Amino acid sequence: MDSIDIPTDKHIHFDLSQNQTFIINNDIDTDNTPVSHSFPTITIITSFLFIINTISAYSKQKYIYAALFLCLTLTSIMYRYIEHPNILIVDRTVIFLIFIYGLYCLYFIVNRISKIYLGVIIATFFATVGLYVFGKINGCFCFHNDNCISENYMALVHLFGLIGHFLIINIY
Repeated sequence: MDSIDIPTDKHIHFDLSQNQTFIINNDIDTDNTPVSHSFPTITIITSFLFIINTISAYSKQKYIYAALFLCLTLTSIMYRYIEHPNILIVDRTVIFLIFIYGLYCLYFIVNRISKIYLGVIIATFFATVGLYVFGKINGCFCFHNDNCISENYMALVHLFGLIGHFLIINIY
């Protein structure tokens, strides 16, 4: 069973295979077709959260970090909507650049921060890499066959990365 339909005054259609919800109004559009709206998956929502790091970095005058997170926000959202391989390449390139720049910034603050902050930053790094790389190797977590499960783990990857880099931005 890939979908569930719930009849109400607005017809609700859950497409479980795509992790999306469609609400179809009983109203008719100008071309006599029902009006349909698709809600984004959770990873689109967590992609928008990267704006937090963009604003935080910009307000701390960390313009490289701000630009990288702005690019990540855009490429991540674009990839979720379009899913084109070229966008994925750009998205992964931006992720790699953020990783390298995060290490660069961490190098300069490692002796000035508490062990708790350092521990949280390192834990978020290992959680991010673990969920993504281990999942890719074993076909689980972010690469699970069930789209809903993989999307939820990718949302966790977004959140762990967001938290780790937020700490680096605000301490650096």
